Amino acid sequence: MGVSGSVCCDHLRCTKCGHRVVEKNHVRWDSSVDYLFARNWYPHWEELGKKLLHKAGATAYTCQCTWITAEGEARNVSQWCPRWACLGH
Repeated sequence: MGVSGSVCCDHLRCTKCGHRVVEKNHVRWDSSVDYLFARNWYPHWEELGKKLLHKAGATAYTCQCTWITAEGEARNVSQWCPRWACLGH
């Protein structure tokens, strides 16, 4: 995956909750998202989508305990969430 809507690694796993990080392009998380929402609906995008807003160039990421919206040029995942680590390729 390139930087056009994705991090350089598409095999991220959270070292806190143990779940894989999933992503959705051209959307951002609504400010009302909370831990229980992420935990209860991960990885079901049909439910998670209820708290996503369209935003060109943004990418929404989530595991079961953390959610982040990334925007802009090159992205460094360790700046967003140090507990997200590459599973290997």
